[in-house]
Amino acid sequence: MIAALFGHRIQTFSSVLLLVWAGPWQTVSPSQLQPTTPEVVVVPTLGTDHAFDLDYSVAHVAALLDAIAPDALAVEDVTDWLGAGCVYRAVWPENHIALKYAREQSIPIWGMRRPPSASEYDQTVEGIARQNERYASPDAVEREYRVRLDETTARIAREFSFTSAPQTLRSLLRSGFPARAATWTPAERDATAAAARRSIESLVPLIRANPRRRWAVLLPWGHALDTAELLRAQPGIRYRPVDEFLTSADGALAKRMDAGTISWILSGMLDDWYGMWAPQTFPAERIAALLKRLQTLAPRDP
Repeated sequence: MIAALFGHRIQTFSSVLLLVWAGPWQTVSPSQLQPTTPEVVVVPTLGTDHAFDLDYSVAHVAALLDAIAPDALAVEDVTDWLGAGCVYRAVWPENHIALKYAREQSIPIWGMRRPPSASEYDQTVEGIARQNERYASPDAVEREYRVRLDETTARIAREFSFTSAPQTLRSLLRSGFPARAATWTPAERDATAAAARRSIESLVPLIRANPRRRWAVLLPWGHALDTAELLRAQPGIRYRPVDEFLTSADGALAKRMDAGTISWILSGMLDDWYGMWAPQTFPAERIAALLKRLQTLAPRDP
């Protein structure tokens, strides 16, 4: 009797154990066992102009990444440098934003640019030498840079500060970028198309070798648009227009407008060459509002 009861308990325990192990397997559908087609969102960026467009600033780029919620990032930079925690193309703010986001979220970030070669270093040194020869005297600097400063501050005022409509990414995608692209020369158009093809040649193998649910790819707006069109034709990749995430990005913006980011935005308006050369080209009321908000967020920060 004891043996029979003990045997019954073993049988019951075994049945429960089988149910526990069988349960999860019964809930997995065949489709869930298949690899997910990677989604790719191309984010057009402004480069240094992010410092002057208060409606598509560095905070807006960070908020857009929050809305996209990628599992991987790709930028026009060098992977080894990004892995070491710094950017090779230091002048582009979007690369800094992407690297910061990757570290915040503990996701991988890849560069689509090949590592610099020794010849590239030599070319840079030679270029610096030519620049020093060209601007050997203060008069030479003033003669050329004064014209350049005038032209650039006029462009900033025309394109960003005093436009009829805010230059949000939504507006730029709808009309701003197409209007600028329409002014390109044939040589500029060919160069942009070639840059897009290089991006695809680097990006697609990268995505296939490192499968992730969703990628965000940050590229200068000119060849970002061409790259997006080429991605649509790639098999095994689902291209998602950045427009789908703009409403969510609007809601994420307030969190990204912290003291550090506002200081970064203001540095382009107040401390940059253009801000010092022609401060009247910048929107004074909006700058004052940002300064007031910065004072509220960090009243004791010098």
